[in-house]
Amino acid sequence: MTGQPISDAELGSVFEAAKWAPSAYNVQPWRFVYAKRNTSRFDDLLRLLVPANSVWCRQASVLVIVFAANYYQYKGRTQVQKLNVFESGMACMSMLLEASGRGLLAHPMSGFDVDKTYRLLNVTRKSHTVLAFVAIGRRADTEHRPYELISQRHRQNVFVFRDRFVNTDPTDADVKQS
Repeated sequence: MTGQPISDAELGSVFEAAKWAPSAYNVQPWRFVYAKRNTSRFDDLLRLLVPANSVWCRQASVLVIVFAANYYQYKGRTQVQKLNVFESGMACMSMLLEASGRGLLAHPMSGFDVDKTYRLLNVTRKSHTVLAFVAIGRRADTEHRPYELISQRHRQNVFVFRDRFVNTDPTDADVKQS
């Protein structure tokens, strides 16, 4: 990433895409907290990342933390939000696709200190689940990228099964004892 700024309008379009993700009862449980580069809050968020992520995220234009609300109000009653993580993941994917379509790089990460994230933002585990960080920025040209990862992906036979489930758990935790 180059560290070049992203306008509020461009960032707004990225977040707008998240709004259109599917959501049961239109609850929209996703919550995003973001900070722009060259602000004190950006530095605070950067310190939450594991060292390997914080090194390259220094060049991000924006850091985003993705949360899922654990409860919602429906017909005057507080309800447990059962699809909060799933729906928030879809909203995050919509955001990533919009960023990519605009020529931006949006990179989700799990390498951060969850406990410190809750404390820094004064969020409770009961009310929300912290899911991920996303770094958003302008792509650097290939000669200025610190590394180029090529992600190996599973073949479909690892995750798609016809007619029955095939246990792929390496711990055999789901294997019934006879």
